[in-house]
Amino acid sequence: MFEFGLLIITLMLVTSAAALFLFHNDGSDNFANQKISLLLFSERRSNAVKQVTCSVFPLLLSSLVIISGLAGLAIHIPEFLKMKAQMPHLSRLKVENEEQKRELVSLVDRVNVMTERLNNLQALDQKLKVMVDLEDDDFEAQMLGVGGSESDLLVIDYPETAGHKALIEKVYSSIEKMEEKIDIGIRDKDSLHRYFSEQQEQLAASTPSEWPVRGWLTSRFGYRVSPFTGRREFHRGLDIAARINTPVTAPADGTVSSVRKDRFSGRVVGINHGYGLDTIYAHLQEVLVDEGQTVKRGDVIALVGNTGRSTGPHLHYEIHLNGIPVDPLRFTPEQQ
Repeated sequence: MFEFGLLIITLMLVTSAAALFLFHNDGSDNFANQKISLLLFSERRSNAVKQVTCSVFPLLLSSLVIISGLAGLAIHIPEFLKMKAQMPHLSRLKVENEEQKRELVSLVDRVNVMTERLNNLQALDQKLKVMVDLEDDDFEAQMLGVGGSESDLLVIDYPETAGHKALIEKVYSSIEKMEEKIDIGIRDKDSLHRYFSEQQEQLAASTPSEWPVRGWLTSRFGYRVSPFTGRREFHRGLDIAARINTPVTAPADGTVSSVRKDRFSGRVVGINHGYGLDTIYAHLQEVLVDEGQTVKRGDVIALVGNTGRSTGPHLHYEIHLNGIPVDPLRFTPEQQ
């Protein structure tokens, strides 16, 4: 089939050449009507001869069309062969491109998880700073904002460049190191948070924030006129009037530090609450705890009395901070 096609093309080329020769030798206007005869010999039969006659102009036109087509094909064949040779490489690049996209999507997901963990770490750090009353400037300088990414942004094709795989491996390594540091930071801050929470709970439980007895406030903390001498004196606590044998309760957790009796204060109980806080209860009718005993907020420690120098049944109540008397109303709301 190929040989037959090549023969036809050869005949057309020869015919075109002959036609051009005749046209060159015969300049008449009847060139388009002239004919040319070709003799075809068979290799198998020596006496077989076939004559083919055709018009010159159609043959010449067909030959020119074929020659133009062959010339155009000859121009594009190298490019086609080059593209065909590159097809396996392009297919491999496409597969690698898809794999890298999946890896980048995975990276984005991990970054989003890290962002959420960093936000949680920031919230925990903020709680700790509130607990210890620190400023936020240092924290804001250390924890800059981190934003997430949408996975759909990675559907855009990108050309493969040298080092993509190595770059992705480095990013994975960096993310793993950051995750380890975040885990350590979270564990440390969790421990600190638990510690400070426990300290806050203990401090709250040890702060005398409740009234030790229900009654009427008859004398405040500060300077007053003494009901016995009529002179100006400093009153170191509160006087709360109540009926005899009214229960006196511990306003906070602590340990009974002293149980005593003197001519001025009568029967007295002292409680150490820790954190530099002590409370004193005087003019008691009866003491119901022993020195060294641990008490909880709300435990009954004594009964209201009128012992010592007193004008009537009441509880004298003091709060000392680091050994200095302070106004109990700073810790306890005035209204009962």
